[in-house]
Amino acid sequence: MKRISKLLSATALFICLAGIHVRAQTQIATPEQLAFNLTPVGNQFTPYFVGVYGTNGGPETCPVSFQTVPSTEGWNQNYGGSETYFSVPAGPGIQEFFVYVAYTSIIQSGLMPYPWWTIKVDGQVLPNCTAERVQYTDTVATFPYWTSQVKLRIRHVASYAWPTGVHEFSLTPGNGPPPNPPQLYPNEVRFKAVMIGTSFSAVDGYYNTPVLPLYILRDPPGDASYSSISNTNDVCTGTTSSITTGNSQNGYFKARLGVAGTIPFVGLDYNIYGEVGANISASRSETSSNEYLTCLSSSSTYTTSMTGPPDDIFICSAQRYAYGKAVITTRPTCGSIVQEREFASAPVNTLNSQSPSESRIREVLIPQLINSIATLPPGPQRDRDTTQLSVWYQTLAMNDAIKANAPFDVLREFTGGGSGQSYSLSSSNTESYAINFSSQLEQGLTFEFGVNIGGSGITAGGSANFQQGYGRGENGTNVATNTVEYHLEDDDGSDQFSVKVFKDQVFGTYVFVLDSTESSTSCEYEGGYQLDQPQLWIGSMGSSNAQLNEVAIGGNAIFPIYACNNTNVARTYMLTSDANSNPLGAIISGYNGITSGSSVLLTVPANSCGPVGNIYLSQPDNAILNFDGILLTLSSACGDDISSAVSLSAHFGVGNFGSYCQPSSASGPTLGDYVDGVVLSTISNTGTGGLTGASYTNYSAQFNAPLSRNAQLLMSVTPGSRADGHFAAWIDYDRSGTFELSEKLGEFQSVIGGQSQNIAFTVPMSAQLGSTILRIRGVNLGTGEPAPVDPCYSYQAGETEDYAVTINANAPLDCAGVANGTDLPGTACNDNNANTGNDTWTANCQCVGQAIDCAGTPGGTALPGTACNDNNAGTGGDVYNADCQCAGLAYDCLGIAGGAAVQGSACNDNNANTGNDVYNASCQCAGQLIDCLGVAGGTTLPGTPCNDNDPATTGDIYTAGCNCAGVLANDCLGVAGGPAQPGTPCDDGDVETGNDVYSANCTCAGLAYDCAGVAGGTASNGTPCNDGNPLSVNDVYNANCDCLGTLEADCAGVPGGPAQPGTPCDDANANTGNDTYSSFCECIGQTIDCEGTPGGIDLPGMTCDDGDASTINDVYTLGCECIGQLPTNIAAADGPAIYFTVQPNPSNGMFTLNNPAQRATRIEVRDGLGRLVLQSMMVGSSRASTVDLSGVAAGTYFLHAEADGHHQVIKIMVQH
Repeated sequence: MKRISKLLSATALFICLAGIHVRAQTQIATPEQLAFNLTPVGNQFTPYFVGVYGTNGGPETCPVSFQTVPSTEGWNQNYGGSETYFSVPAGPGIQEFFVYVAYTSIIQSGLMPYPWWTIKVDGQVLPNCTAERVQYTDTVATFPYWTSQVKLRIRHVASYAWPTGVHEFSLTPGNGPPPNPPQLYPNEVRFKAVMIGTSFSAVDGYYNTPVLPLYILRDPPGDASYSSISNTNDVCTGTTSSITTGNSQNGYFKARLGVAGTIPFVGLDYNIYGEVGANISASRSETSSNEYLTCLSSSSTYTTSMTGPPDDIFICSAQRYAYGKAVITTRPTCGSIVQEREFASAPVNTLNSQSPSESRIREVLIPQLINSIATLPPGPQRDRDTTQLSVWYQTLAMNDAIKANAPFDVLREFTGGGSGQSYSLSSSNTESYAINFSSQLEQGLTFEFGVNIGGSGITAGGSANFQQGYGRGENGTNVATNTVEYHLEDDDGSDQFSVKVFKDQVFGTYVFVLDSTESSTSCEYEGGYQLDQPQLWIGSMGSSNAQLNEVAIGGNAIFPIYACNNTNVARTYMLTSDANSNPLGAIISGYNGITSGSSVLLTVPANSCGPVGNIYLSQPDNAILNFDGILLTLSSACGDDISSAVSLSAHFGVGNFGSYCQPSSASGPTLGDYVDGVVLSTISNTGTGGLTGASYTNYSAQFNAPLSRNAQLLMSVTPGSRADGHFAAWIDYDRSGTFELSEKLGEFQSVIGGQSQNIAFTVPMSAQLGSTILRIRGVNLGTGEPAPVDPCYSYQAGETEDYAVTINANAPLDCAGVANGTDLPGTACNDNNANTGNDTWTANCQCVGQAIDCAGTPGGTALPGTACNDNNAGTGGDVYNADCQCAGLAYDCLGIAGGAAVQGSACNDNNANTGNDVYNASCQCAGQLIDCLGVAGGTTLPGTPCNDNDPATTGDIYTAGCNCAGVLANDCLGVAGGPAQPGTPCDDGDVETGNDVYSANCTCAGLAYDCAGVAGGTASNGTPCNDGNPLSVNDVYNANCDCLGTLEADCAGVPGGPAQPGTPCDDANANTGNDTYSSFCECIGQTIDCEGTPGGIDLPGMTCDDGDASTINDVYTLGCECIGQLPTNIAAADGPAIYFTVQPNPSNGMFTLNNPAQRATRIEVRDGLGRLVLQSMMVGSSRASTVDLSGVAAGTYFLHAEADGHHQVIKIMVQH
């Protein structure tokens, strides 16, 4: 034993991934590189290099470093950056690499054993990390130093417990095995390493897949053909798996799948698939990162069905998977570390293995899932069924797509009846296909990891989207070539097969397509020319239904039968009497010895029919009268679906037509939906309908019309009283007891109630001879009820009538009694009546014409009393009279035909200045002018002399206003010869009047303004007006001349409430009073002036008297204080008061300022709050000036005029 102890550095790893293929390399740290780290402790132990080599993926030359430190030193030392880290491998299972440590030590006294080496990772001893010495050398240097070199094999098992892929390691020499041996030296070697490879987490959770296909085994044509998987040849196909937690449109991310021993989830032991069916097992291997091969092997030969037509087999399996996370760490350069995360899963259990055929998937599994989904409530089971349904649809679509795109390989031909031939084919899976599905992750997935696969986190039980790939992967590493076998054989000697064989490039197998142009098959039919083509007729050739009515009780119903073969070779068919369709036990006998419920064989020549025979049907008991729908079938000898069937019915007893559907109606004819008349041949049933009738009436015992084959007929149907009804008719020509679409005679929609319409039809030559039923229906189509009219549906409103008709083989007679003649119903005839036209034969062969109207049109509408045109522009209301003359009434002056407003009659020309108004010769309403004495048409007009009874005047005449006024020597203002004469304009100083003039006694007086602002007008309180609100009624002026109406819902929204326009309200404004609702329900008050009067004129800016004789120009301030100005040393001239008027007032905003003295006057206009609305301006150059306020809002304003130091204020009103 040696006297010295030696130290080794080893590394341990937490995470590993399968499939990292790297090269062996060595990384060495020398004293020259790391002098700053070499700190011997007591000259006892000085490593001068550390070398690490193994299988890893890092760069080959990096400035790696290590340190010798006391074992008590803190961890996470600075080694100079990630470029100084060693690279070691990580992967599944036990990993190993080698470490060299060369060092110098002082020789110790006494003999000591070789040291044990304890490995620590990030300061922790890991029991699954071991160091095994594989080489050891000692060299004595200058005494007492000893140089040693040791090579250790480091073995470890990785786990998933680190976030960065870098760890710090130490090798500590000890005098005993780990984990806690006595320490020989106080020092240890430390270094950091990048753990390159793939590591895995513990199991995060589990998910289940739906049943997915593993392989498709295709069945070749030939009822004894098959394909197989043998025990000597495995078959393989490439597979991949992808996942996303987002939408599938965002793309899928490749996922790692477990292959035996490759994903060491903690505590998980598994095998891939195992047994997936009888004698079939599956295995999976990884060919490169995320690409796999799935292979099937059989313990014996596994085949498709050896009987029946081709039916592909899908070998399927549903698996339970454990899932977790995989992290791949790479080191592209010395100074860079790259990590990628992937979803990883490994199968732990096979949940379901099955190998359904294509027909079973389509006919059983898919319908079962559809029914299950329809009945299940929303939840996990319904989601799983929906996913499985989608997978089956995708599986079938994948199979169809692979077949359509498969390249041709070889053509195989064979004839049935032989021993068959086996073949093999080699094919590679060079193409790919995918199936998408969702599955619930039982324990969910963290958000941080979900982002790595295209989405976000998933809560427990939430679903992720998966994609199962088949065939060649993206890198092409999982391409496999299979050699597969198939056998072609058929047991029918007449069958000929031409089979095209294609290569399936997804599963590496074969695809079979029968060349239908070169093949002929039978029993069972697989495609190509159909060798079995049986055809059976009953009653007559071309008829598949036969019915005999009124058969004598105790007798036989006899049906001719025709067994035919439509193929080009003679065939043997089987004729069968179906017992299930004969529950009453009718006795069947006759043709070729057939009996009830039996089968007989018939050999029928090619393209022909066998001898005509009879089928006899008799009663088992004379009390049983009706036998309906008994089936006879002619089929291929093997009894497959190639067959032809006929139906027979027999009704025994006089008047027995069997059982037809008898529709009902909830309302029946009560609303006017009924049949009021039917006329056909000898049937003439008219005027029998009504509101109180039945919804179904059977007239077959009363009416029976003979009808000949090929007869062209017309049937007249009269609707009930309600218009817009739908009427239709059928005849059961084949006497099958049902009314088929081909037996419908026609349908029409009534326009006018009670107006007959015709249905034209021709009896077909194929109609069965004998008695049958004619059905007539009249219905009103309700919402959702079938249209066109159905013969059996029970409509809400309507009536149904049945009649008997007898089909005969006689030559059809026309209405003139001529066989096959041309005088048919609906064709022209002559009724020998000069007052009719368009004479035609009716449905029962009566010659009837239409009355000629006033316009000479047969059946026209121009009848006496109907409208016409007499071509006289001066008349209206033209109608035909009893003599068919068109005459109208003259229009009066108002354009009313026959009206009273004729020339000379009284009218109103709406001119208050005229009277005796009448229409003149031009229909103008005109009156005579009323003179000054009130006489219409009088001569006392303005300008004529009069007497004003004032001796002081001369030249008295009537003025334009019909005032009698003379001329004063001194005018009303005392001016000699002045213009202010009686009758001339003046200003009475009253803003409430207009049109002011001097009277005969020189009194200036005007006419009061009405509510419309018209002097002397009639718009006074209580007269009608329009308040502009379309919602109000009874609009009138009130005492304040406000035009207000009454609202249906008052201003408070109360129907008929008291809060109407004009009634008091509160506008919540303390500065207003007399608040009332406007016509549009706005609560508006009048501004309170400085004297406290609502609507008053004493507003800020208006003149007042401050009671101080020493001030002038006293006005109200904005605060309603009356304040004047102290006079200047220049006294203003105190001339006479100014005098002017404003007219009209109120107005639409255009005012005329009358200034008789033509003094220079400054004016301005303010609103009720004292705000200036018209800037100060000078007027006075003329007697009248225009003041334009058309641009201001309607309301009350104040005009302030100032002239010669005097002021005057006039209230003016603007109304729009």
